[in-house]
Amino acid sequence: MYLAIFLGGGIGSLLRYGTGRLVNAQIKSDLPWGTIVSNILACILLGLVVYQFKDEIKPNNFWFYFLAVGLCGGYSTFSTFSMETVELAQAGSWGLVFANILISVLVCFSLLYFLFRQ
Repeated sequence: MYLAIFLGGGIGSLLRYGTGRLVNAQIKSDLPWGTIVSNILACILLGLVVYQFKDEIKPNNFWFYFLAVGLCGGYSTFSTFSMETVELAQAGSWGLVFANILISVLVCFSLLYFLFRQ
């Protein structure tokens, strides 16, 4: 289990870094779209993984821990979201602060809510 989380987390972190660089290079904005996109994609992946493994989640399921805990945990980033939001606030960009919070939280929550609605 620990090896699965370790490997998935490393890959997820690299994916987050790559996604952030790619998105931020394409979208010139003060809003941190790279982090927003990473978090949204991680939520979609988490929802799909949990749905796929819903009957198989056991303490020793390598793939569940690799994908759900490791990869999605490394790919999503609450700490970066929080830091970027603080930086926007310190710059006095309150509209972007609220936009970042609303987009990130509402979109990610809504995605997971609708993926798990049965």
